[in-house]
Amino acid sequence: MVAVPLAFELFFLSVLIFQLDQAEKDRIAAAHIRAVRAQSDVILADFYDAAASLLPFAGNPNSMEGSRYKEIVATLPAEVDKLVAMASSDEERGHLISARPTLMRGVALLEDLEKMVNESKGDITGLMRLQKRRKEIAITVGNMKGELNRLLAPSDSAAFSLPQRELESVSRTKLFIYIGALASVLVALLVAYFFSKEIVDRLKTISDNSLKISLDEPLNPPVGGDDEISSLDIMLRRMSFSLRDARRKESAVLDNALDVICSIDRNNRITSINPAAFSIWGYEPVQLLGSNVLELASEQSRGQLLQALEGYKKNPVFSMEVVVDTAPGQLKEMRWSANYGADEESWFCVVHDISAAKEVERLKQQFVAMVSHDLRTPLNSLLNLLTLLSESAYGQLTDTGLQRVRAVEGEIERLIRLINELLDLEKLETGIDALSRSPAAVSDIADASITAVLGFAAAHKVQLVNDCRTRATLSVDKARVIQVLVNLLSNAVKFSNPGETVVLSCEDVSDKKGRGSVRISVKDRGPGIADDKLTGIFERFTQLDGAKKKAGTGLGLAISKAIITQHQGRIGVDSKPGQGSVFWIELC
Repeated sequence: MVAVPLAFELFFLSVLIFQLDQAEKDRIAAAHIRAVRAQSDVILADFYDAAASLLPFAGNPNSMEGSRYKEIVATLPAEVDKLVAMASSDEERGHLISARPTLMRGVALLEDLEKMVNESKGDITGLMRLQKRRKEIAITVGNMKGELNRLLAPSDSAAFSLPQRELESVSRTKLFIYIGALASVLVALLVAYFFSKEIVDRLKTISDNSLKISLDEPLNPPVGGDDEISSLDIMLRRMSFSLRDARRKESAVLDNALDVICSIDRNNRITSINPAAFSIWGYEPVQLLGSNVLELASEQSRGQLLQALEGYKKNPVFSMEVVVDTAPGQLKEMRWSANYGADEESWFCVVHDISAAKEVERLKQQFVAMVSHDLRTPLNSLLNLLTLLSESAYGQLTDTGLQRVRAVEGEIERLIRLINELLDLEKLETGIDALSRSPAAVSDIADASITAVLGFAAAHKVQLVNDCRTRATLSVDKARVIQVLVNLLSNAVKFSNPGETVVLSCEDVSDKKGRGSVRISVKDRGPGIADDKLTGIFERFTQLDGAKKKAGTGLGLAISKAIITQHQGRIGVDSKPGQGSVFWIELC
């Protein structure tokens, strides 16, 4: 498209150069004609002057030397040769050469006339003869003039027409310039029109494709080309393919999600919902589209849900439990997690069925209550009875009987301890047993923990070292933190050989967010822990291979983790087989 005006401009420039070149040739030709005519006029004038200047010397030929006549006669042949040499073409040169004999005859006639002047004695007869020869010279000069005029007639005609031709050439050049300028403008406008039309059409196609992408419709054919627009079209198509693939994946996620995912507008009407609504609520998605979401909530939950939906300005995110009235007529407890989109003016909700979890929680609470009342109380009574028997309150027992009673007493104590730890763990995880925080010095916590385990360590012949190097004070439940450290110290003592040392250290550190915290570590030189055992070591009833020979319930570390979690702290272990273990907690 760009080559069209360029080719036209080159053509226009070529024609303009041709016109200027032709005008220059005409100017040169005119100058040449004028020069030839001037030279011929010089020759004729020289003949007249020579003839006129010869007669005064008729009476005194000796005074002719150095006169004008001699000068003219001497230069005439050269002037004739100069005229011939001025020919610009072979044809003109032929014409001038053909005129040369005539000119040279004139020169010969002047020479004859000069001879007669030299021979004359100044008498009347000699003068008469000179006068007669002068007339002959006039006739010869006339012939010469006629011959030159005849030969130069075409040049004179051309010279006469040159001004007119120059005017016509100038007029043609101006007209051509005007026409060329107008044609250039028209071509530029046409090219601009077609070029812009092509660009507009291609951009319109891209704009239409963008609309089709939003509507998930097939795109128009490619615009083609090798420019930025075609690159934009290619990128738009790639984006379309990516969006289509993302929509497909998103649709697959929504269609196969186990939770109900829906959007709710400002009028509390459901605008979209996934198929999980049928499996969880018993309603087909088409039944719920356009309906008021408050109609799904039970009467006791409806006000709470309405308040959350209408409070999008203050709280654009909420999570709450709502009881839903399902299609079978059952009430199910659901966890609603919602986020308000200001641009869409809609709530986007994920609804998780927690009715089964709630039922399990109720059963767990019932079990805890049953264990606490129906199992622990009789066991305590039985333990008291066995204690009385071992102390001979009901008579003296034999040695074998006493040994059996004490063995059963130990097992019941272990069972009661297991029940107490289970109840303790459940209370911690459910939040029933709240923390009682108060400021406590870390050094005091370390001292109390070491003191509580001194007797146990002495029985195992293990030395305890208190290496607390911080003066920090923490807001914690002191008794619970001591409980954790006592458990860690007791485990370290159990897994240490006699004569070894267990070190309790405290130091100031920074957590992942840059906040100051305190790390309390318990280091032993026991057998260490294998890497595959580290991940589940804080789970319930987890015991290492070496721990099976030690007395324990397998709940100590789980309880410790629950206590530290309630403190928003961290608990962990660093260990390698054969190199001992370091259990640590971080509190801030």
